Amino acid sequence: MSRLGRSIAIASILIFTALLAVSPSCQGAGHTWDVEVADQPEQAALSVDAVFSILMLDGDRITGCTLTIRNTTEAPVTIRWDESALVQQDETIHRLTGTDMLYVEGAELQAPGLIPPGAAIQGVVWPASPGAEPIRIEDGDRIQLLLPWSWHEDQEQRSQLWEWQFIQRPLPEEPGDPMESPESEEPTAANWWLIGTGVLALAALGVLLLTGAIPPLW
Repeated sequence: MSRLGRSIAIASILIFTALLAVSPSCQGAGHTWDVEVADQPEQAALSVDAVFSILMLDGDRITGCTLTIRNTTEAPVTIRWDESALVQQDETIHRLTGTDMLYVEGAELQAPGLIPPGAAIQGVVWPASPGAEPIRIEDGDRIQLLLPWSWHEDQEQRSQLWEWQFIQRPLPEEPGDPMESPESEEPTAANWWLIGTGVLALAALGVLLLTGAIPPLW
């Protein structure tokens, strides 16, 4: 075997064995989030659904909110985006922008914020202030959406609140292998060390064979 071929083979063996030795399974954040409607106005002119994007890394944070807003009445409704806001549990207020809202049902292009009867708009809303940071959340926290609106004809402003609660739940345990013995246990750190040592020993033997340091055994 040429020197180049031997070098490639040696590098491949070392990389492969290193991956085997250090890659027992890793768990992620260990939990998931349920977002439940905690409160909503009764007989409201608007129906609001929210989907929150949550980043679970170094503390869980909301990084975005997709709203679907439907006009359930028989008259046009105008959303007052300049006065809308997300309100945290500690009463921190985040003013919103709705410039990216699009009509998804029942309407052609209309004036910004105008929702015809039976139509719906959808889009991502986020604090309007430049450089707005993600919103940190903990188990049990609540967030309110303040959504001022008016009938398109009289322009008299009304405000309504929707509220969601964030509930942290552990990830479900993976089902065990029915063929495994009840006494079987997951490999311990010592077991992983022994496995890694054995793999590295086999790799070293392969390197010696490839370099000709010891004669082939066959």
